[in-house]
Amino acid sequence: MSELLEVTPSGTIGKQTFATTVKKVLCGAILTAGASAATLVIKDGNASGETVLTLKAETNTSTPNIEVEKRFDKGMHVKVTPANALAYLVID
Repeated sequence: MSELLEVTPSGTIGKQTFATTVKKVLCGAILTAGASAATLVIKDGNASGETVLTLKAETNTSTPNIEVEKRFDKGMHVKVTPANALAYLVID
């Protein structure tokens, strides 16, 4: 069963990492921008891993649910900028 997970902000960027021991399947993503444009980048493993998904939303807009099916066995690194943007992941 899928769950909708809000990316937890950390410092000046939203960042959330799933440990390498946690196996996750990314099924979708939604990005909402506030007063400035927003970007969501999801990498396989850690911050230096392969970029799997990049989303961009213009000021005061949001992306539709982008459907993907990507299994993460080495962990997942999620970065959202700027800090006032909201990102949601559909995780299985």
